[in-house]
Amino acid sequence: WGSSWSLVCDLLLSNHQYLHAQTYLSLLPSSYHGDRLYQFYLAHSLLLSDPDKSCDLFIGAVAMGMNEELYTYCHDNDDDGSCDPLLVYYRKVISLMEQVSSPPDHVIRIVVDALKLVNDSVLQSLLFKLQIQLNRYEAAYDAMVTITDNSSRMDCLRHFVAVLIDKHEWARLCGFPFSGMEDEVWRSQYSCYYGNIE
Repeated sequence: WGSSWSLVCDLLLSNHQYLHAQTYLSLLPSSYHGDRLYQFYLAHSLLLSDPDKSCDLFIGAVAMGMNEELYTYCHDNDDDGSCDPLLVYYRKVISLMEQVSSPPDHVIRIVVDALKLVNDSVLQSLLFKLQIQLNRYEAAYDAMVTITDNSSRMDCLRHFVAVLIDKHEWARLCGFPFSGMEDEVWRSQYSCYYGNIE
């Protein structure tokens, strides 16, 4: 089989031939089944038909660390190589999930797993956005306060306040502590009612 098996998988998956990719992968010798890239391809092929198993495989593919072959596959040509390989991997997985409109709960599972291994404000902000999209305000608040980049955290805070005001969730809005963010909460509320403050 050599290395050509990965080219065949790429071809099938890039053309959305998920079932054919699954069949092809099942024909490979069992010695390939423990390979991280094999697990990644299988996870990709299962995104639509079995998203739970797909998540398990995506997470399992890097459970023992990233290898060169998997990093090379996930590596974006625009990336200068300074990114954490695990971050590159998880961004690739999330991109694939977004392409097939995976349910938010499955994307959340991948993002939560990624955040156990890497510290990234983009992923932290994505977790916030997914939680608020599902009207999980407490989880969204918890995600928001953990965002390490102050600018991203303030953007999410403004969005959080605007959503709660739009949905008339006054009691819920008043129930969050917003420690250290009180001024921005006030500005966000004012802006929702009267427009932007100069």
